[in-house]
Amino acid sequence: MVKPSRAVLAASLLLVAAPLAAKPSALLRCDGHGRRDGAATGIARVPALLQSLGLLGAGEADDPRARADGEAGLAACERALRDSRVRGDPVRRAEILLMRGIRRLERGEADLAFGDGAAALAVPVRPRDAATFARTVAVSARLLQAQARLAAGRGDEAEALAAAAVAARPFAPFLLREALLVMAASPAVSSAEAGLADRAGRLTTRATPALATDPANRGRVATMALAWPRWEAPAALAGLGRDLARRPASLSIDRRPDGATRLRLRRPAFVDSQYEAALLLAARLARARGADRLAIVDRGVDLELGRSGLESRYQRLEFIVPGDPHWPDQAGRALDVAAVEAALAPVFGGS
Repeated sequence: MVKPSRAVLAASLLLVAAPLAAKPSALLRCDGHGRRDGAATGIARVPALLQSLGLLGAGEADDPRARADGEAGLAACERALRDSRVRGDPVRRAEILLMRGIRRLERGEADLAFGDGAAALAVPVRPRDAATFARTVAVSARLLQAQARLAAGRGDEAEALAAAAVAARPFAPFLLREALLVMAASPAVSSAEAGLADRAGRLTTRATPALATDPANRGRVATMALAWPRWEAPAALAGLGRDLARRPASLSIDRRPDGATRLRLRRPAFVDSQYEAALLLAARLARARGADRLAIVDRGVDLELGRSGLESRYQRLEFIVPGDPHWPDQAGRALDVAAVEAALAPVFGGS
């Protein structure tokens, strides 16, 4: 018996894979994002050739244009959940459940959408991924549940869920604003809403665009899923942490003529992650000057939609501390330096 050569086998595999590559996968048609690479799905030791052919769950390039609308999109999410490569990747499964819930909310199926949020939260992620999952996909799942309850006319539950969603990220301006827009549906201002509004006002003088909307506006609901936080690789957060410690060319610090300290960070990331990293650095610089408080006086961002949600290519943060000019005017908006460091140092590392 003559054994086929490796070249023949490779050519045969290419013939099999060609029609598969011609059509977007169910994942792409569901949410516009492909499979993660082998390291994320636990198949890192699979031969590179088979991974490159897409036959064993290799990485797949994102293509938002492949995202299907309406019934076709919902059906794609259903198929994606049956994909063995998704079942083997808990984080990706949670993302697909989240998108299915968003699509159900578009259809007016509030209870089913709420259930998908609950299912995403219940996905058994690996222990090493739990902390990152809690501040990314889990936040979005709770925002989905809040929107679902709002659509069902259960405003009190929606408000509680919105508050729970942002509890994991108390210094995240975009997410705070998303939660506040859910709470704004109620005619009364609760203590929780007042507290979040006060914190949001301390974090920035210029609001990040908020994408939460009335769930009855079906055409906008899917946009929320594209902007809310998705899985953000720990390596990306570690890169931000290294920037804080090493001060590369992508990070600049200077004092303005009016006395404010200006930080400019150019490492792309989810918009709130980039902000949190800049705020942590601001807190450390304030502490180095002997200050226990700081006030944000200006901010700038350069936004785009990316794999991790609403991303920023560039973030500028300007702050002052006691003793700087204009401090008396801003003292009522001050942030506690120790509280900032306690919340964010475990995320980005360093001291």
